[in-house]
Amino acid sequence: MFRCSIATMCCNVHKESLTFTLLTYTRIRSRNTLAPLFPPFIFPLLQRNLGTRSVVSQPINSLPEPAAPMVMVVDDSDDIREMVRFVLDARGYRVVEATNGLEALELARVECPDLILMDLNMPVLDGFGAVRRIRKISDMCEVPIVAISAHNTIDHRAKAHAVGFNEYLTKPLNFAQMLNLIQRFLQPA
Repeated sequence: MFRCSIATMCCNVHKESLTFTLLTYTRIRSRNTLAPLFPPFIFPLLQRNLGTRSVVSQPINSLPEPAAPMVMVVDDSDDIREMVRFVLDARGYRVVEATNGLEALELARVECPDLILMDLNMPVLDGFGAVRRIRKISDMCEVPIVAISAHNTIDHRAKAHAVGFNEYLTKPLNFAQMLNLIQRFLQPA
């Protein structure tokens, strides 16, 4: 699964030659790493337009370090968001927060989190509505989304899975269980 592509082009001018370095890094969810993609057409295209002596393909010796996985925490309770952030920060995860489903929807489009922990009962837009909308975003349709709720009934769990939640945690949160679940979803395949 590919998403959140980042393209970088560096240009150096030395006398009459022009050196381009074009890299495209694409996050691969299953490995949570950055992989270089070298479009096969780029160097012949540049050589044809700039002249064969002007374009040199050079190997890349080092890639940037992959960023830590990003977890979005969505809950209208400041205390719960703060506790979850504290636990995730201590484990090296990057954390972004939203206080309702609408904020989560907007933030998901911008941040492309690797996993979402979402409360079900929130103002503005609840977790059920937010997940329905997030699943329609092409880059987010495969992101693991974990429901967090004080309701521990079979019907509530079934409704959560039916709208697109991958897993269900009950409040009060068991942080060891939460971390094991996150690790299971984010570990390389």
